[in-house]
Amino acid sequence: MSPLRKANPLRVPLESLLEDGALMVTPSLALWLAVVAADPDMPVRRADWRRNAENTARELTRRVGADMVTSPQWGGTWKGLIEALGVSRSTLNNLLRWFKEKGYVRVLATGSTIVTRRHLWLGRTRQIGDGFGNLAAEYVLTVPRAALAALRLPVEELAALAERPDEFADPVEGPRVVTQDEWREAPWPVETLPAPPVDRSCTPYGRLYVLKKYLLPTRTREKSGRPAQISQKPENPDTPPVRSHPAPESIWPNTATPETRKQRLLACRRLRAENMTLRGLSERHLRSLLRVPFSLGATLADVKYMIDHRPDGTPWLYDDKPHHLAGWLRYRLAPWIGEDGTLRAPLPSRAAAEAHRRHLARQAARRQEAARLRAERADPDPDLVAETRARLAAVRRSCAERREAEAAEAIYRIPRTRPRLSPKEDPLPQDEVSRHRASIARAVAKAADLAARKRAEAAARVRQAYQRTNLANGVAPA
Repeated sequence: MSPLRKANPLRVPLESLLEDGALMVTPSLALWLAVVAADPDMPVRRADWRRNAENTARELTRRVGADMVTSPQWGGTWKGLIEALGVSRSTLNNLLRWFKEKGYVRVLATGSTIVTRRHLWLGRTRQIGDGFGNLAAEYVLTVPRAALAALRLPVEELAALAERPDEFADPVEGPRVVTQDEWREAPWPVETLPAPPVDRSCTPYGRLYVLKKYLLPTRTREKSGRPAQISQKPENPDTPPVRSHPAPESIWPNTATPETRKQRLLACRRLRAENMTLRGLSERHLRSLLRVPFSLGATLADVKYMIDHRPDGTPWLYDDKPHHLAGWLRYRLAPWIGEDGTLRAPLPSRAAAEAHRRHLARQAARRQEAARLRAERADPDPDLVAETRARLAAVRRSCAERREAEAAEAIYRIPRTRPRLSPKEDPLPQDEVSRHRASIARAVAKAADLAARKRAEAAARVRQAYQRTNLANGVAPA
């Protein structure tokens, strides 16, 4: 444990988090990163999710000590992780929930403040300090023993990793025991209720609630005399909390032009949800900057294309994060919209619609031309048709005869020392015919001898391969 870190009194025993030996505190950060990278969910997820998960894993390893527990002094807080990753609180919450479900992270202590630690309250309005102030959540990096098989390491190395004791982990202190003096004036009876699901800010929290009549008012409505609401336990605790943020496509469609101020605000909300660079601008500031393109009839898809591309279709080169977002956005829109508020180039949706209209017009013209040609087509001359068919039949017969002659010549072909004699000329002498037959017999014998040698060489190669295989497998030759 780091000497700069004060022991968190809300830590739970580490043995209760390891699920009876199914998990183990990672012996090294390299092993933990390798197990996370080899998870079966990684290949089937989207590229941006994989990138965020890998970056989150690396940032967690940079914020742990020798006991593999995150340290707030090293930036192991939600604020530090959000600034390092450049993601929203909801994205970080979803990523940490995935790490918990897979068994790569276990919550050693939840984050709390002096207000949320209500078991230190005395009476209704008076509270005492415990010397700890605000406590950040602490996570311990764990590795499921079943996930080690996905690394495909040797059996001996896997066995050594699985049986290695957690020598780097410091003894974890249990929860702080409150003395009787501190509980003397505490409101009784008390009960611990489950924390409600993640709210819109997606910040998980846990509190110790007292009964209804002892609850302090936390909202204006409760001061008016209305009974305080206590969250009830969900029917199925394994069911994940419902996502409070709507999907970007349900906020505003890409192909619609926002006309009213409210519609433009919704369009800017979706644009900020999908473009991380524009999240540095508020929705209202972004609506003010995009007022001109929206008033010219640009859709949300047009605005996205205009930000990322020039009018000739070439994409902008992405370098570092812009320092002045408003000026950067005006610079990106300047090639499309002039200083007088008019379009310098047609909107991408209008250009695509015009190209589609021209394509449909060309298709209609081709269909009309084909219909006209079919209508003007007349019957051919019968005599010309008969003559053409006769010529085609003669050509087919001559081709068939030529093919038969070539086949017969290929079968009975013999080597010749002089050109073939025509049927009207004298036949070859008897001695020349005998010499030709002898040469044919020698060629046939030579071909048979060559084929026999090739078969013998192939059989020898097969025997040699079989012997090498037996030697490699440790089988003695027969």
